[in-house]
Amino acid sequence: MIKSTILTHFSPSPTIYSTDGTEPSHQLTRGDYSCRRGYELWLIEQARARNPDIALYFLAWTAPGWINNGTMYGPDTIEYMLNWLRCVDERGGKGGDRTLGLWNEAAQPDQDYLVSLRNALDANGFSSTKISIMDNAYFNEQEVAWAQANSTYRDAIGVAGLHDPCSYAYQPFPIARELGWDLWSSEDFSRDVTSWDAQSYWGKALSQLVQCSSINI
Repeated sequence: MIKSTILTHFSPSPTIYSTDGTEPSHQLTRGDYSCRRGYELWLIEQARARNPDIALYFLAWTAPGWINNGTMYGPDTIEYMLNWLRCVDERGGKGGDRTLGLWNEAAQPDQDYLVSLRNALDANGFSSTKISIMDNAYFNEQEVAWAQANSTYRDAIGVAGLHDPCSYAYQPFPIARELGWDLWSSEDFSRDVTSWDAQSYWGKALSQLVQCSSINI
């Protein structure tokens, strides 16, 4: 079964360079909070105005330095992400298919943090927002082992996001299905988008994804 989703990817802005430039954060300091900064919340507003059914995917590249005194995962991160989702709601992105990632191509949290994040989402009106793990160029065997041993951890996760999954020496799709997770190609690659060569290459990449197995593209 092939599942496809019209999906737009956004990064909670950290006021730090994150691939596509630097944007001011929605929460520059612990006591600061504004949903009118940067372009991504505006873009969410515009996307949902044009297509109310578009899926939204939020993935941080990093976070402001005040978060947990410089540590990525902790209570401050959870509140920071909750405030991001509140801003998304305020700017027209409320409800629908939404997924919250953790940290792009970086260390993933322990089980306690992820379960705490899931509980916080549920308690604050975001129970339908899924959590995505991994978002890296490998299928994290530690997280798989945790999920196989801990059903609370496993059930807190909705998505495993892999980068270029069809380039793997083995296929992780059966494992993800066994755990009840969607498996996404959360990052893939192409070439210079201004050339026809790039378009044909992108078409080839999409075809490979379909052949790999059940995957959101």
